[in-house]
Amino acid sequence: MGTRSLVVAARAFSAAALANAPSRGWAGHLQPAAKFGVERRDAIDSVLQSVRERGALGAGSLSSRTEKAGPWWDWSAEKMALEWLFAAGLVTVAGRRGFERLYDLPERVIPADVLNPPDLDDDEAQRRLLLRSADALGVATERDLRDYYRLDVSDSKRRIAELVEAGELLPVTVQGWRQVAYCRGEPRIPRRVRHSALLSPFDSLIWERERTERLLGFRYRLEIYTPQAKRVYGYYVLPFLHHERLLARVDLRSERATGRLAVHAVHLEEAVLSEEARLALGDSLRALAHWLGLDEVWLAPSVSLRGLLG
Repeated sequence: MGTRSLVVAARAFSAAALANAPSRGWAGHLQPAAKFGVERRDAIDSVLQSVRERGALGAGSLSSRTEKAGPWWDWSAEKMALEWLFAAGLVTVAGRRGFERLYDLPERVIPADVLNPPDLDDDEAQRRLLLRSADALGVATERDLRDYYRLDVSDSKRRIAELVEAGELLPVTVQGWRQVAYCRGEPRIPRRVRHSALLSPFDSLIWERERTERLLGFRYRLEIYTPQAKRVYGYYVLPFLHHERLLARVDLRSERATGRLAVHAVHLEEAVLSEEARLALGDSLRALAHWLGLDEVWLAPSVSLRGLLG
């Protein structure tokens, strides 16, 4: 595991330790894991023992299922057990094999000073998580801060009030926002970012759709589960980020059989895309095709951006 990956894993584990301390509660999106933990302790104990004995493992090397798997979310008991152990902080990500996560014991991956966080009660753990959220988001509403680590709304509101009273969070007003916002100390304008990228639907810039719309005026929805006749932009649409602005939505397909990245549509947010932005979009498409192991980028006849691919 490289140094950078180790640092990322250590920070993630530190946050997970806070999120789980001390009661190891299983609220909200973790309820399915909580139910599994009660009903299938046998699978959890067996998987944990396998990780102890064999080192970093993925769900594929543990699966005992014999029936044909369904869609990707049709997880085996071993996969569910690994996710339960990960959420509980008993295993952590040690690396990947292709798209598969490999899990190992935290003490074999995480430095000791990170692995042994202070013993915190619920209230203090929640306060620290909210401060981490504020550091990451800059200026954020209560909902933004709460969503970052999926805290309970009543806990979030109480802890934020305590942090404001202690002077660790500063209430601020943002023009155009109906809600009160918060930040750590005096707000600062960060340095400008001069990069371009096609964003995954799950990129941290856009994963909280309401915040993205509030900040950038960009309403984004993933339409893969929307009936075709009701889709607005396409099946799998990636936003295009250029110099801190979301300028387009690109409907893409990875066509393995033909070895090409198919661009079925490009929807512009403004009437015209500058030459610089157009060239950057072309570069981003080629980079994505290369990352996917595809040979070329193909534009559907309906894509009329002249010179998009040079």
